[in-house]
Amino acid sequence: MASCISVSFIFIFTVSVLLISSALIRPTSCIPLPRTPQFDLDLLLIGDAQSVDSASSVQFTDPGASSSSSGLLLRTKPFRFPISFSTDFVFSISSHNGDGLALVIVPADFLPRFSRDSFGLSREKKFFGVEYDTFMNVNVGDENANHVGVDVDSLNSVAVCNVSSINLVLSSGMKVHSWVDYDSSSKRLEIRLSEFGSPRPYNPLLAYQIDLGQLWKGKEVLVGLSSSSSSPGNSMQNTIVYSWKFSLRSIPKWLHSEPLDPLRSSPKWLHSQPADPQEFSGEKGKDIKILDNIVWGLMRFVFVLIFAAFVVVLLRLVLANGGNQVNVVPAKGSTNPGDFGYQKVNMVVDGGLDDIKH
Repeated sequence: MASCISVSFIFIFTVSVLLISSALIRPTSCIPLPRTPQFDLDLLLIGDAQSVDSASSVQFTDPGASSSSSGLLLRTKPFRFPISFSTDFVFSISSHNGDGLALVIVPADFLPRFSRDSFGLSREKKFFGVEYDTFMNVNVGDENANHVGVDVDSLNSVAVCNVSSINLVLSSGMKVHSWVDYDSSSKRLEIRLSEFGSPRPYNPLLAYQIDLGQLWKGKEVLVGLSSSSSSPGNSMQNTIVYSWKFSLRSIPKWLHSEPLDPLRSSPKWLHSQPADPQEFSGEKGKDIKILDNIVWGLMRFVFVLIFAAFVVVLLRLVLANGGNQVNVVPAKGSTNPGDFGYQKVNMVVDGGLDDIKH
């Protein structure tokens, strides 16, 4: 009798767990985003995300959902750090309760762990995000419900900036434009934000130093835009993205700021002191002496060629004058007294001395 009760209890408990799990974990849908000039190609609509207004924009949450709702617009092409990227997107967030919007970078196998809350990241331990947060969650240290934050493996942001400082309200329903740039050489992340239609700001709203290459350690990652809301019924926040562009910029290896080791890049025979005293002995020492003699021989040969060319040019200058002596001081106007001749001149005058006086 006791065994039958135990079996019945285990059966009921198992069924209950399965029912609760099926209610909480709904299957995640994946639909390709129709081609549109406002968005890049190869994008997937995940969860409650759907294209609206003739595929000109993407709505992330379902306002009629009975509980929580979340949506993800995911770029299907994986990439690896270190690499630089630039992205910009236009979005609006309604004034209802919700988490806002986030730019997320997740592992390439993230999709099965996409959740219904916390930007879809509650079941993911490894992620990077830039959140446009409209919910003040004291559990993660949010200072207000209108901020931009940088998240690393946690929604407790490592860097935060109040959006009110630029006279914007994220959950006002108005369109805003954001630019996010990461430079892998300087390891600098810059986030800019402005009202839609305004020019790109010169100064970033938030800048943060981070090595994403060290964070991901060469693993393949995906990038996406995500939003979530946990308020049921008419209070469900509605997040819409009107455009999104994302581009990668790789840096050639020869541009990397890696210090040059002169001992590694130069021949060993140029080192002031070998690491091994026996390095220059034996056959290797003979080869080095031969190479040394060849180098010095070439240097002497080049010197002889230069000297011979100088002599030839000098002889040509001498022969061009016909061997004549070159006058340094011209004949006219000579200051040498020996160059002047003297001659006696006899003068005959008719008349007397008186005539000359008159």
